[in-house]
Amino acid sequence: MASYYPSFEKLGGNKLEGILSELIVSTQKVYGISLSEPDALTLGRVIKLDRGYPLIMTSEGTVRAEHAISLVKQVNERAAVGDWVLLSTPESHDKALIEAIVPRKSQFGRWSGANTGDQQVLAANVDLVLIAVVLNKKPINQTSLERMVKSLIIAYEADCDAMVLLTKADRKRDDKSLSEDLTTVKEVLGNHVEVFVTSSKSGKGIEELRKLLAQVDSAVILGESGAGKTSMLNALIEQDALETQAVRERDDQGRHTTVAREMISIPNSGIIIDAPGLRSIPLIYHEVGLKRAFPEISEAAEHCKFSDCSHHHEPGCAVQTLKDSGKISELRLELYKSIHSQMLKNEERIDPAFKHRR
Repeated sequence: MASYYPSFEKLGGNKLEGILSELIVSTQKVYGISLSEPDALTLGRVIKLDRGYPLIMTSEGTVRAEHAISLVKQVNERAAVGDWVLLSTPESHDKALIEAIVPRKSQFGRWSGANTGDQQVLAANVDLVLIAVVLNKKPINQTSLERMVKSLIIAYEADCDAMVLLTKADRKRDDKSLSEDLTTVKEVLGNHVEVFVTSSKSGKGIEELRKLLAQVDSAVILGESGAGKTSMLNALIEQDALETQAVRERDDQGRHTTVAREMISIPNSGIIIDAPGLRSIPLIYHEVGLKRAFPEISEAAEHCKFSDCSHHHEPGCAVQTLKDSGKISELRLELYKSIHSQMLKNEERIDPAFKHRR
């Protein structure tokens, strides 16, 4: 077992075991299922998902488990990292069986099906989403800003708090260029999202991040390959336990280092779920997250003259009026319009009738 995996106690297992019978009853009620031999079930939490079977932390240690056929057929659900699960240990099996997934307090995911709208759950039962945005010698670009905002939207859609980590700050030429990137990021995010500037190489921001993580039960870190997530986690756990790779020199792009989703215990702090870098972040039916990320624009849009206003040149556009008054920047508005347009196109592709219902 990896030394950085959280203990059952740190995961909160001891407390939940005290109400195990209540968890079993509520799980059956929520999913409308009947579990056989409920008194024989044990509690565990998924701490790693890779190409094999889920790794579960229990009060007795770690076990590999597979999903019970009844769970897959009745609920059509698979356990995600962070899930609490109810396990059985049949004598005829060499692995434990996941009989049920305890109802989640949060579910963080993204849409993965290009035309089907299938959702991929990335992590469960998390309180905070850390959005890693890598810095380099050049000013932060539009693509990075859009990925950052999309990540924020899916975090808000999952009803999670979120904050942005600007990583590899040591790569900036000087304090002026770093300050310019920070100003741009804050302009795009507005005033309601906290931003940390970090550097695993120099240690900048690491101790402050460790203190913040001590205040939450568990967090998930999200970012593209090469964003410095793994190096930051190594700095937080104060050991080089997680493998890192250098970015490609020809294009400064990252390579996939993390191949599994796993929970990592930060000494004297909280728990982070590390996940592979995401190549794309499609948004589909993320209206709640979009409104929370752009509250002032969404509120103004409700007062536009036309319900399908694109906020470009239509008469009576309350959003353009807001921009002309200086209350929102051109950059923030352009990102909103771009992401909103992409989201509508994705929804129309999945459901052609959606266009006519707008």
